[in-house]
Amino acid sequence: MELQVVTYVERPDLDDRWADTVGPAWPEFQLHDSTVNELWHHLWEIAPQHQFFVIDRESDAVVCVGNSIPFRWDGDAASLPDGIDGVLPLAVEQHGAGVAPNTLCALQAIVVSAYQGQGLARVPVQAMADAARRAGFADLVAPVRPSWKHRFPLIPMDRYATWSRPDGLPFDPWFRVHARAGASFLQVCENSMRITGTVQEWMTWTGLEFPGSGKGVSACHQLLTTRGNLATLVMVFNRSSSVRMSSTGLTPVRSRTASLSRPAREPTSPVSAGS
Repeated sequence: MELQVVTYVERPDLDDRWADTVGPAWPEFQLHDSTVNELWHHLWEIAPQHQFFVIDRESDAVVCVGNSIPFRWDGDAASLPDGIDGVLPLAVEQHGAGVAPNTLCALQAIVVSAYQGQGLARVPVQAMADAARRAGFADLVAPVRPSWKHRFPLIPMDRYATWSRPDGLPFDPWFRVHARAGASFLQVCENSMRITGTVQEWMTWTGLEFPGSGKGVSACHQLLTTRGNLATLVMVFNRSSSVRMSSTGLTPVRSRTASLSRPAREPTSPVSAGS
């Protein structure tokens, strides 16, 4: 299979395949982050060249999808925004104020389900790194949602982030992809995504029953709090990775943010989103 990276600018028609490519990658409840749903459409206004697809040249099938947004960062890890719900408003505000970006923040890197398990996870990550380098950005801040954290819902995220295999690479598969690209992890992003809905909405999204108030574990094994008629899931994602670009290649730096998201081309309410 010969792969080709094409941007939204080059192939806007590929965005019409979103429901068959990106949509199935996320559980329903994760499509209802109000900040993401309100601001995601700005990606195509601010940086259409950083929204891309990886296609199979022969079949024209979409193999991977990637989304990112440029913003201005002073290089201090402590000043990075708090996950996707932090970086999106900041980047949109900076763009409106005419602030020149110097950093690219990855928001979503998807391998379409039909092509998973073929060692392609590195492809969208590398495509973002290449795009950041071409744009002359100093850094690529890659928010990372760990693949296996849901298997260990009671293990604190900062402890999970330190787990490693005998070969020294991270225990989590998605972390390993970033580590092999030269990234390093910094700290947990406590409020990367906050998803709020009525208890009835959460039961619809997850297929679970919530008969009373309290704390529980959601369909993806994240902690869910119900109070009265409202339920809130705070997506606490793990240490994200950052790769600093230089003229000689990739140099690891320490940075943070956390989480992936969904495209909603126009603003929608948190209860009517579509990933």
